[in-house]
Parts: sequence; C-alpha cells; structure tokens
Amino acid sequence: MQKRKKLIIGIGIVIIVIIAIVGIVWLLKSNQQNNGEEGVNEEITEDFVRTLDNGIKLNVSQMLNEDKKFEEFTLSDIQLTSQNAQTQLLATVTNDSEQATELTQVQVVLYDINGNEIVTLDGIIGPLQPGENTQLNVSSSLDYANAYNFELRKK
Repeated sequence: MQKRKKLIIGIGIVIIVIIAIVGIVWLLKSNQQNNGEEGVNEEITEDFVRTLDNGIKLNVSQMLNEDKKFEEFTLSDIQLTSQNAQTQLLATVTNDSEQATELTQVQVVLYDINGNEIVTLDGIIGPLQPGENTQLNVSSSLDYANAYNFELRKK
C-alpha cells in the first residue's frame, strides 16, 4: 500500500511538471507571435514626408525646399520625392552670373535633422547662358525622402 501511494504521488508530480513545461512553452510561443505581429503593424515615422494618394512620398522639409545658392547658380522649385524606393531630387537651376557656364559636375549631399550626412549623390548641371535655367535631376535606387536638408558640392 505504501508503494502504491508513492507511485501515485510520483506520477502526479511528473504530470504537474509536464503540464508546467507545456504551459511555459505555450506562453513563450504566444509572446513571440505577438511581438512579431506588433513589429508588422509598426509604422516608421517620417517627419518630413507626406504620402500622396498615389503612393508617392513628397518631402515637406522647409529647409530642403527653400531656394539655395551654389557658386553662380540659384536652385529653386526644389522637390524631393520617392516612389517604390526610388528617390528623385528635382530643382530648377538658374545661372545668376553674367557669363556662360560650362557643364558642372556636382555632388548632392542629403542630411538628416541632426546634420548627419545620409548619402551623397552625383549630378550634372548643363551649360547655361547668363539668366538661363535648366533642371537638375538626381536620382537614387534607395528611399531618402525623409531628408531634412541638402547642399551641393563641386565634384
């Protein structure tokens, strides 16, 4: 009789341990699934982007969109957009000098709000007569629509 009681108590303890292990594994698994689902629903905050109805991301940073001077040029009508992870910077470039300019290779440096360089892209400003303007068109195969500002450097 004593052996039978010990056997029943032993089986009971084993069953309780198994139930506890299964419960812990189930809880851990459900927490991992919930964490994964939360990550899927998380939105990336882009402070300087407005997404249009057609899915195009339009940069709305005042610093990026204000007119800029670069050597004898003025950049105006600046627009930074991204669609399908393709970024495009467009700007009207005007020759403010009294002399014709030659083809000018430039680097467009995009910055975040803290002044950190995000990326440097290559561009070209075509030859311009005094007062004449052209369009600067620089693109990238990555999404940089959330830039805060940019500057041009001579290449």
